[in-house]
Amino acid sequence: MPILIMTTEPETGYSEPSLMHYTVRKLHDELHITQAELASAQSRIAELEAKQPEAGSGDKGEISDGYHTFNELYDHRCTLFLALMKAHPTISWFSTKHDDGSKWDGWFIAGIKAPTGDVTYHLPARMWSLACETGAAVLERGIRWDGHTPVQVVERIQAWVSLKPTEPSPAPNNS
Repeated sequence: MPILIMTTEPETGYSEPSLMHYTVRKLHDELHITQAELASAQSRIAELEAKQPEAGSGDKGEISDGYHTFNELYDHRCTLFLALMKAHPTISWFSTKHDDGSKWDGWFIAGIKAPTGDVTYHLPARMWSLACETGAAVLERGIRWDGHTPVQVVERIQAWVSLKPTEPSPAPNNS
C-alpha cells in the first residue's frame, strides 16, 4: 500500500506540491518502498492537488482530502454532537450567549455536562432548530467555560465512551 503524507504551506494552509513530492521521495528512500508504490503515491498527490482550490481563491472549507471537504466534515461533527445531545438531553444545553453574556453572530454554543467533564462546541445558527429538537435545556446564558481545549474535548468524549454503562442499553433492532 502506498504511503501518502499530506503537508501544507504554513502561511496559507494550502498544499505545497514540491514539499509533498519531496516528502514522498524521502519516504521512498527511508522506507524502501517500491518504485511502483512511489509512482502510485505521486499520482495520488497529483489527483488531490488538482481538486484543491488555488491559494487565496475562496472558501478554505472546500479544501478536500479527496473524500470529504472541511465543510462536510464540520457539518458531520456538528450533527453528531446534536445527536449526542438528543441521546443525553438531561445533561445537555444550548444558548445564543456565553456565560458572560457575549455572543458570536451566526453561532450559538452547545454543551454536555458529561461525567468525564464539560464538552462544548460553537454550532452554526442554521442548526438552532435542530438543537431545539434534542430536548436539551435552552439557557439564557451558557454554562461557565472551564477552560477546556479541543484536545481535552476529544479526551473527555473518549473517556466517557470507555466508562462502563450504569444500566444495560437496549439491543439494536434490525427490523
